[in-house]
Amino acid sequence: FCARCRGGQGAGGGGRACAYGPPFLLSHTDHSFLLSLPRVPLAFRACALAGFSGSRSRARRRARRRARDPGRAPDAAGLVRVRMGGQCLFWCAVASWYVANLLFNVGMKYSHALLPDVMMLTSMQFAAGALCLSAAVVSGVVYPAPSWLSSELLVLSVLLLAGTLCTNISLVVLSVSFTHVIKTCEPLFTAVIVYAFDRVLPGPTAVGAITTTVVGVLIASIEQRKSAGKPHNFSLGIAVAMLACFTLQLRNVLNKRMMRPAAVESARRVAAVNEEEAGAAVKEQGSPIFEKPPPSPPQLQPSELLLLNLTGALPVQLLLHALAFFTRNPPAHASRYDMYAGASQWWLLVPPTTFVLYQLGSILVLARVEPVTHAVLNALKRIVVIGLGAVYTGERLTVGFIAGAAVAVAGASAYSLGKVLRTSVAHVWLRLGMFALAASTLTASVSGTFAPGTIQGATQQVVRDAAAIPWTICGHSLEPSKNCESEILLAPAVTLEELLGHGELEDGKRVLNANRKPRGCDGRMLKVVAMHPSPSLHPVCLPNGLTFDASRKTMTDNFGNMVWIYGARALLSRFDTVVVDAGGSRFDTVVVDAHHHSYPRGFVDALVLAEANLLVDAKRYSDAERGLTKLITRLVEVHDVPTLLAGIGVQSFLSNSTRGPPDIGQQPAAPITASSIVLHDEQHSLLDALEQRAPYGYSVRGRFTAEVANVHERRKAVALGCPSFMLNPDPCLGASLQQQFHALAHTPDDQAAKLKIAVLLPNPAAPNLLKLLIGICRNFPKAFVVVQTLDDYDSIRRARDQYKMPIKHTQVRYFYDIQAWRRELQQVDLVFGARIHGSLMGIYAGRPTLTIANDQRILEMVEQMMLPHETIFDMYEPHNFHRVKYVLLEHVRGAAANFHGDEFDRNRARIARAYVRMFDSIGVNVSTNVHELSTGCSLMRTHAHVHAR
Repeated sequence: FCARCRGGQGAGGGGRACAYGPPFLLSHTDHSFLLSLPRVPLAFRACALAGFSGSRSRARRRARRRARDPGRAPDAAGLVRVRMGGQCLFWCAVASWYVANLLFNVGMKYSHALLPDVMMLTSMQFAAGALCLSAAVVSGVVYPAPSWLSSELLVLSVLLLAGTLCTNISLVVLSVSFTHVIKTCEPLFTAVIVYAFDRVLPGPTAVGAITTTVVGVLIASIEQRKSAGKPHNFSLGIAVAMLACFTLQLRNVLNKRMMRPAAVESARRVAAVNEEEAGAAVKEQGSPIFEKPPPSPPQLQPSELLLLNLTGALPVQLLLHALAFFTRNPPAHASRYDMYAGASQWWLLVPPTTFVLYQLGSILVLARVEPVTHAVLNALKRIVVIGLGAVYTGERLTVGFIAGAAVAVAGASAYSLGKVLRTSVAHVWLRLGMFALAASTLTASVSGTFAPGTIQGATQQVVRDAAAIPWTICGHSLEPSKNCESEILLAPAVTLEELLGHGELEDGKRVLNANRKPRGCDGRMLKVVAMHPSPSLHPVCLPNGLTFDASRKTMTDNFGNMVWIYGARALLSRFDTVVVDAGGSRFDTVVVDAHHHSYPRGFVDALVLAEANLLVDAKRYSDAERGLTKLITRLVEVHDVPTLLAGIGVQSFLSNSTRGPPDIGQQPAAPITASSIVLHDEQHSLLDALEQRAPYGYSVRGRFTAEVANVHERRKAVALGCPSFMLNPDPCLGASLQQQFHALAHTPDDQAAKLKIAVLLPNPAAPNLLKLLIGICRNFPKAFVVVQTLDDYDSIRRARDQYKMPIKHTQVRYFYDIQAWRRELQQVDLVFGARIHGSLMGIYAGRPTLTIANDQRILEMVEQMMLPHETIFDMYEPHNFHRVKYVLLEHVRGAAANFHGDEFDRNRARIARAYVRMFDSIGVNVSTNVHELSTGCSLMRTHAHVHAR
């Protein structure tokens, strides 16, 4: 070394002249490294800093030795970095990173269900970081410094805020698994950022890895798009997830320049002191060998840097939150995860806490291992979050989605692995493997290999293609993916595709055979019942997390219609009946024309039609009613089998008034009569076709509709109410409701505010009635509105804007799963409102229900089923609305006084016996529940008493 310094003054491009030898160029990195060397004479260090460079090959060898030494790996700035002391501490940091990130993503779902405000949730997360920094300062762990106010920290804070806010938005728009699949595109953004900073293009292996990742995300996107509810939200979710990838990766690049482990920070400070000493010594000899080094960003500890970023971003987030609060409209729909709205309020604390923990774990791991290792661990974390997050939240992962996610994660891992491979042969094999994986998966996706949709579906597809396998349905559906709670309680539904899978081969095609029908557990042939609306178009098993718009495709424009359809299907025995599509609005599904259809003669045993709002006065007979009437008439004539129509009704107001629906405070006008309703000739043709194929008649909603239908010598319309009236299996339900009404009527005034009430909004909502129902939500903190149509959201907004009566987001809920709806209503004290199907869900849940009859349709059903009710004209005057609690309790006391449980139970038994007779006449057995209801409450009590003895 000293020999290299010995010599005269030499000229060197840009280097400083050394008093001990020739000049050499010296980088700022080597300058800092040499200053940190211990036990080196001052003059020796001065000479080295001025003139030593060494050969390039020797420098490369030193770099390789330092890289191979696991305890002394160089970081991005060239300083020797000391790894985390102890493997146990390191893996604890990794575990906390993984677990905290998983809990954060799951907690965001529950939190958004409880508090559907992304801005508020984001503010809470950054506030948690600010609280942690405050606690650290107060406890003396960190000390304030001028570097905390640097512009670099402000930039990092803004980037962290942008990435976090975009991630939170994507988590509530997309599923947890799909969000993390998109975020595996981080290598793509890393390459772009590195090229923008250093003008360094990625190598062939990196390009292949990035391409593989993009292909995986594309496949997963295509598969997810097939089940996405709202295209606008789907595109928004992808866009914000991509933006989150970019901002967070840019922050990581800048973070590496600002954080140092503690040992390196100490070495840097010692080097600064030595630099001053060496400069002073050489300067005395008249040779200013040191130039002032370029300014560097403030060096901070990892945890200190994180907490400063979170705290610095909090004011910006609060400003954005305030702007959003004063400028935005309330969300048009409830939370995507509203099925979790019953979760504990403690879930609101999970995202802020785990957000700080997983950010801290990530930055600690990044500071103590190589960036390549951190990237590999991050890729593995994606697998954990995608898999366990989907299992925990009940997401249904399709085959294509899983394949795309695997390819994307493999691409991200290969991007990191390519940085440590040393031989060209290894790189070639890695590129070939990535190409084969991406090409094969993309080909399978394009060719439709993933078409069955689920892993179970793909397996069952192979089974269905073998016609020799016996066709047996033993108490459940063919598709395991359909075996949710709602589906298991019903007769199994089979699609036309499943039917053809068990058909016979003729000219290379599968055709149905009337002699080959599915068989039950005992080997007997099942009854095949065709239903309209088609079960395949309105499945009862749907994945978690659907938006209101997405679920409308199944639940129709009014979610109450699904209650009617579900109730009609629940009338059938699930042990000796199988349900198929009768046809629907799309004739290409099953029925083609009157002379040719997909079901051979004798294959379908009966036809069940679950239509509600069908009949209408000829003066209001529009194109919509005409199309539906012709469709149902055609179905009846094409199938030409014994037919049962469940619960048809007439749409009509309470009077002939043209002012629209009546309101509270109005005087009753002349009531409308059945004789004033004149049906169109096409609807008469439909009723005639039904009479010919219904031996013991068909059911209608009430006496009013029966009087309208039983004209022109027709006599088979029987008033039975809604089919969903039979859902609750308790024959003594009336006695239970009477006891609950009695207890509710005696609620003390000071305890009334604690009641939990499910409120049902009418459509359309008259002003005074809307004020009363919204006022209940405002005066009873536990009350909530059950949304059934888009118009209900409009009514809520109208109450807020026009009547200055806003309610909380957590007080607005919707349900597209019948059993989830029932379970939620089982927790309430009262169901109150002007929705007949929402009221019947309250009866299904076995809870006190008080219905407001504001039209003829509701009135005839509540009278026929003897449900507790008040007409719109019986409600208290609007001037009493300031006493909402008093008004509500008075109506409850009136309903309790007029409700007789024994009469209610006898009426249900009579209706159940009528259903038994009707279904017997078409050769189909009713469900066990209906049979038990037909025996009545008194007989069931006798049997229970004898059994107890």
